[in-house]
Amino acid sequence: MSTNFDAVVSAPDTLPAPRRGLELRRTPVVVVGGLPTVSLIPRELKAAARGRSVRRLLVVGVVAAAVVAAGATAGATALAGASQAQLDAANSRTQTLSRQLAKFRDVQALQQSIAVGQAAVKVGSSTEIDWQAQIDAIEAEMPAGYSVTSIQADSASAVQAYPQGSTPLEMPRAASLQLSLTTSDITTLPPWLRKLRSVPAYADATASVLSDQDSGYTVQLTIHLSPKALINGKQTTK
Repeated sequence: MSTNFDAVVSAPDTLPAPRRGLELRRTPVVVVGGLPTVSLIPRELKAAARGRSVRRLLVVGVVAAAVVAAGATAGATALAGASQAQLDAANSRTQTLSRQLAKFRDVQALQQSIAVGQAAVKVGSSTEIDWQAQIDAIEAEMPAGYSVTSIQADSASAVQAYPQGSTPLEMPRAASLQLSLTTSDITTLPPWLRKLRSVPAYADATASVLSDQDSGYTVQLTIHLSPKALINGKQTTK
């Protein structure tokens, strides 16, 4: 039996031409699940790998913290150095001023001594009175026929004030003069007491009279002087 291979193998000489205007489309094939895989790495190795990762992260964190701490330390050191420099400069200025003041220490001591002396003079002269001027002012108003037999003066001191009158209407007192006088005509005493009021330092006056047939009359006259009698008081009232 013979077979005609030419008839079986041969293909038709012409193929049908594709149609124009048509496009060939392929439908996508979706594979669900993929190929199954199996890990052959032991769990101990996986845990070790994770531990190494954690250690690397810890090392990185420690290094970063060390860098930050080093920067903070450097900044604090710089600030401390600047503060120390300012303190040293201030101490240097203080020492310079102290040396300059030491040069004038003798002058300062002299000035203090002068100030103390002036204060002492002021205190000592605060109760000083020109007694002769006060006596002259009193004798200028004295009538004729009077003779002064004794004069006593009393005034305050630097530590004790002069006693004042017992009534608030009396003028302030700074000193007093006690005069003992003799006269043959006592009638001129009241006018003289009134004239004494014109004395600038007059505060008040009292008189007591004793009679004697042989020498006439003896007058004990006490004149209180106001603060105007003080030398410093005169300078203040000018």
